[in-house]
Amino acid sequence: MKGNLIEFELNDFEFAKPPVSKDFIVKIFEDFSLSHILYFGADFFYVEMTNGEPLLLVSMDGSYPQNIELIFDFMVTEGLGIIKYEKGSLLKGSIMMGEASTS
Repeated sequence: MKGNLIEFELNDFEFAKPPVSKDFIVKIFEDFSLSHILYFGADFFYVEMTNGEPLLLVSMDGSYPQNIELIFDFMVTEGLGIIKYEKGSLLKGSIMMGEASTS
């Protein structure tokens, strides 16, 4: 499914804080077997793995691995409601466009 999601381009990362880049995000999605990350606002995220299960928090303080937290920061800064990795394509959807859907 691609729906209203569009593929990231290299210039989408022009103002991203290092190490965040398209390659960085793809590597994190592959390393953790992630399907998508949804941002609901107010620091509330949902991270789903390719097997359809949520990625569980790794610490008692409620945080995800640091590299995933960097993706969260990027999503908030760029106003993204979803990042999805599907069949080798890294896709994005805006919060403003109401595209935070995976189906």
